[in-house]
Amino acid sequence: MNDRDLKDYIKNINHGTVLNDFEVNYLLNRVKDNDGLHGAVMSYKESNNIGKEYKNTNEWKEVQSSLGILRVYKKSPFFYKAPEDGESISRKSIDVTGMGNRMLGSYTAGNNLQAESTRKIEGGEDLFASEDE
Repeated sequence: MNDRDLKDYIKNINHGTVLNDFEVNYLLNRVKDNDGLHGAVMSYKESNNIGKEYKNTNEWKEVQSSLGILRVYKKSPFFYKAPEDGESISRKSIDVTGMGNRMLGSYTAGNNLQAESTRKIEGGEDLFASEDE
């Protein structure tokens, strides 16, 4: 096959052509100096999972679909509750900022009360009071 025939063949590679791993690698080697043709063969290889034929199986596609759904849940701002028998996944929107502020407020208030009570010793002295007071 001369260079012109090879170029025409690669341009029409996606139109019903079925190649195996050896044939694709042979074409890649023949066109390694031509970026356009090399890109076309690589595109064919990736879109048809040449060398990774397991990606064409139904089991693989099912797993990938499930992982895609889980990635959506992972990036979502909602918290999800595990479904019970016969129940679908439910979500609950929460105000994380408000919850954090309430927790900080109660923590700060609790520590202030504790700090004030520990500053006093018998006799009513405040150990942490500055000398200027």
